[in-house]
Amino acid sequence: MSLLRTAANHKTRFRSDYEKYFGVSADVWKKSTSLSLTTLLGSGDSMVVSPPDGPAWSRLQLGRRIHFINCHGAPSDPNFYGQRGDMFPVAHSAKRLVKKIVEGTVIAAECCYGAELYDPADSGMQAGICSTYLRDGAYGYFGSSTIAYGPSEGNGQADLICRYFLDEVLNGASLGDAVLRARHRFAQSYTHLDPVDLKTLVQFQLLADPSIHAVFYASHAIARAKSYKLAFRDGQNVRGTRMLRREKSARIGTNLRRTLGAVKRTAEDVPPGVRKVLNDAARESALQGLGVASFKVVFPRQAMKGDMSRFAEVRRARRVHTLLGNKEVPPGSPGRVVVIVATAQDGQMIHLRRLHSR
Repeated sequence: MSLLRTAANHKTRFRSDYEKYFGVSADVWKKSTSLSLTTLLGSGDSMVVSPPDGPAWSRLQLGRRIHFINCHGAPSDPNFYGQRGDMFPVAHSAKRLVKKIVEGTVIAAECCYGAELYDPADSGMQAGICSTYLRDGAYGYFGSSTIAYGPSEGNGQADLICRYFLDEVLNGASLGDAVLRARHRFAQSYTHLDPVDLKTLVQFQLLADPSIHAVFYASHAIARAKSYKLAFRDGQNVRGTRMLRREKSARIGTNLRRTLGAVKRTAEDVPPGVRKVLNDAARESALQGLGVASFKVVFPRQAMKGDMSRFAEVRRARRVHTLLGNKEVPPGSPGRVVVIVATAQDGQMIHLRRLHSR
């Protein structure tokens, strides 16, 4: 019933009502989270870090309408966890949110399983963080239903798609449109999507009424002119703008489908030089239980023609090799999965990155 009341009675507010944020980061990812918050809202100075902060957040902190959370999560778990070394303290807890959330709050959570919907009976009759936010008046919750990945420093994967979502909300998009735009922006960031990129694109979901506009769109000055009001007194500008917006989204999606490469599993061996780099990186990262997979990058035919034909030969020879492993953690801690992704061209590695489960 609370979700239906939110959908029926929601109120669109000015951007100024959303400029103060509540940002929580695991200590190991504080540089990445600070970069996200600075890019999104101008500063990471208000960010809190676990440990030592949390989980007893004040009403003042929780009363801010933008929440950005970059911590660990676990399946069927009503808590998010910080990290420093082998310490994984509770950073955010569903039971501590009860009746402290301000109506209209919008949340983006990078955490693994941050948007998992589970039976409270699986966790001592405690509903998850996402369910608690929505029950107590939040307008929208954007998070992952499974393991999510991102770098320890810099921005990528979960960092990017969560930041893009909040940015579009703050710019006046409906919650549903904000998700679509975030996915488009994420996909447009790459020449091709590797396995982790594809996973990120589909695993982050919106829990909300997608039609809600949390923030007013910043209209042009002419919208206040008498001639404008007379021309659109029947509200046809709203319908027309919506039509144009949908046309633009369809165009972007169509162009991505025609031009963006994506991976397909292959039985090809990992080139010896690439395998050595992957193994060395895994050893340096102290990974266990290693699994290796190889993929070829497949581009649509349209992406190999015209002005892009000069890239056709190198694109056909592009491969992605992944090494997946676990880091040893204390008993009872959320699992830590690390994936190392190597992109190769004609058997020679041209790109390498390491991504950590959130």
